[in-house]
Amino acid sequence: MGGAIGGFAVGYIEKQFPNLPTLPVVGKKGAIAVAVYFLKPKNKILRDIGFAAACLAGYEFGTTGKISGAAASQVGVVRQT
Repeated sequence: MGGAIGGFAVGYIEKQFPNLPTLPVVGKKGAIAVAVYFLKPKNKILRDIGFAAACLAGYEFGTTGKISGAAASQVGVVRQT
């Protein structure tokens, strides 16, 4: 259930904050995951949001080779052969 709530929250955050800053390579979802990682919240829901954001970013990169919000030139560092 925590993953589902976290995934919902990640989608909600991206929708409500379209100007959310992105980080090179990891995009918007990765930026959310990195922010939660460094904040080290004690709140379980916030930790679930960070975990879900990391999972979604990894899934998106694995399936499409890019993460939404990251410029193509930023992701071009890692190439599949």
